[in-house]
Amino acid sequence: MLYTASISEKENAGVGKEQIMRYLILVVTILLIAAVPVLGASSFLGGFSGNIYTPDGIIVPEKTLELSYHDTLKLFGNTDVSALSGVYGFGTNLEAGISFLHNSDSDAVISAKYRVINETADSPAVLVGVFDLAGTANWINDNPGFFIVLSKNITSFASEVTNQPSKPLRLSIGAGSGIFNNLFAGFDWTIERNLSLMAEINGGRIADQTNIVNAGLRWAATPDLRVDAAYVGFKQFAFGANYRIAFR
Repeated sequence: MLYTASISEKENAGVGKEQIMRYLILVVTILLIAAVPVLGASSFLGGFSGNIYTPDGIIVPEKTLELSYHDTLKLFGNTDVSALSGVYGFGTNLEAGISFLHNSDSDAVISAKYRVINETADSPAVLVGVFDLAGTANWINDNPGFFIVLSKNITSFASEVTNQPSKPLRLSIGAGSGIFNNLFAGFDWTIERNLSLMAEINGGRIADQTNIVNAGLRWAATPDLRVDAAYVGFKQFAFGANYRIAFR
């Protein structure tokens, strides 16, 4: 009776049984996490690798499929947005994927990312890409999200500035159209061997949100499994998981 009453109170507050189950799944997954290295992973909208919503300098390895599921609570009006995605590495510099986005409607979104210039000790990698090439998910944004991004490991620079050894730190800065309209920037800081801290700012519009500042964590359970959670716009909670399958 006490448990039933607790659920009823949360339903009255607008949480709902489905959201409670999502929280429970996330908690159980995190409890199973072991100390293994962190890998890059899909963005929370799927279709391309990235931080939370912005692209980074990572390309899914060649002949590797990355499957992911993410859910952002109350991103579009009063409804949650989920993304079921697959991204495939077609070469050392090219990845492409499809993401099935769902709120009250469902749309299939095609995305891709290509590394034009490799990163060196002195210069950043340069990548170009697109989210939602056909513009099908117009409730996310009316226009395809073309982008260019510069990405660089700045660990040594951070160490020089602070005069202290720094954990691995990667900075990505870019611009584009659609959800990447104006400028965006994000960093991924490996604060522990199995844990990364992500933060980003994006000047474009994603569903009802504009000029979004996001922060999150990404854990690695195995070399191929990552679990992540984020606070979107410091208003909505988001979480998900990524799993890589190598065809070699």
